[in-house]
Amino acid sequence: MFSKNLTLWQWAERYLEARYPNEAIQELQKSGMPAEGQADYCATYAKALNVLGRYDEAEAMARQGLTFDSAHKRCRIQLADALHLKGETEAGHQLYNEILYQHISQPSLGQDNTFSFEQRVGFDGNILHSPVYAINLLEHSPDATEATWQWAEDEFYWSPYFRCHHAYHLIDQGEGLRAFAKLLALIKEMPWVKEAALNTMAILEQLDPGGRQSLAADDRSWLANLIATNGWSTDGMNNLGSKPFRLKNSVGD
Repeated sequence: MFSKNLTLWQWAERYLEARYPNEAIQELQKSGMPAEGQADYCATYAKALNVLGRYDEAEAMARQGLTFDSAHKRCRIQLADALHLKGETEAGHQLYNEILYQHISQPSLGQDNTFSFEQRVGFDGNILHSPVYAINLLEHSPDATEATWQWAEDEFYWSPYFRCHHAYHLIDQGEGLRAFAKLLALIKEMPWVKEAALNTMAILEQLDPGGRQSLAADDRSWLANLIATNGWSTDGMNNLGSKPFRLKNSVGD
């Protein structure tokens, strides 16, 4: 209904929000670089590449966008995300801080120049809409409530990085079954997310060692086949900040 009123990059963004990053890239590739709005095009392309775990390509695309507009915020955010996800966290966080500091002195923030978590990372706030930065804030905010986590999940449900880390938070809260359900839903929807696959299997193995109770037998078989087909191992899982899954209050704990 609205496609005729959207630019190419906006149309691709709708695919990303609906969790179809491959389709977003197909649309962008089919149309090619536009004559106008090149930085917007590159920012959305980089965002899709980050979702797909193609971080080197995302970095290159974001940097290309910055050649068209060196101050383009969405390109800078995607570059920061790509750098963080590649393990270059210092460089990534320097970019986040630069973006954030540009907003600190805005009169709209009030006399104390502060803004809420939702304003800082939300799409509507238009300050630093990044799932990677949002997770960093949440994991370093001991007072973050479950309602805040849920709000952020709704905001960043398109991001496998956020969904993985939300599951880790649930593990830390002793809610292994909820974490398992979230990771299983993620890997079924985005079967390229290696960490989600391996950690889902790790939780399943803790719940039902060796599959002796046939717990989620079909899902276990599907997961095992996916992991074997891709030749995945735990090597390199630090890309998404993997942590050991040890269920709290589980048998043998």
